[in-house]
Amino acid sequence: LPGLPPATILDAMKVVEALVYRYLWVDSLCITQDDPVETQLQIQQIASIYANAVICIVAAAGLSPRTGLPGVSSSRKDLQSIARINGNIVLGAFLPNFRRMVMETKWGSRAWTYQEFVLSRRMLIFTESEIFYHCGTLTHRESRVEH
Repeated sequence: LPGLPPATILDAMKVVEALVYRYLWVDSLCITQDDPVETQLQIQQIASIYANAVICIVAAAGLSPRTGLPGVSSSRKDLQSIARINGNIVLGAFLPNFRRMVMETKWGSRAWTYQEFVLSRRMLIFTESEIFYHCGTLTHRESRVEH
């Protein structure tokens, strides 16, 4: 790589290491960008890549690869409000639903991310506020479970 990778890739490397996996496939690095024939061949393999990945790490926060994955090497911007009552009761404000927090982001508006969403068996989705775990049957989030 020429120079230091963007923050999102560095954070993804930390996530992969924390999950005790050995490999990270990054489309912008692994798909040849300057050879149209090679690019087309690799794009034809995308469905297989997503379908066979152990987990797909999604950067749904920010507008560029320099944003990073909130909660990994940078703090989150929208923290959930909580209140403690008598020291042992915790009340928390509801965060927006999955659709609003994920699908209405820049990531959710791109055509190619639709196949990433549909074809990936498991996804770890980093948003400004929290992390979602999504698979074919359910979505878990840090603040609650959505079906």
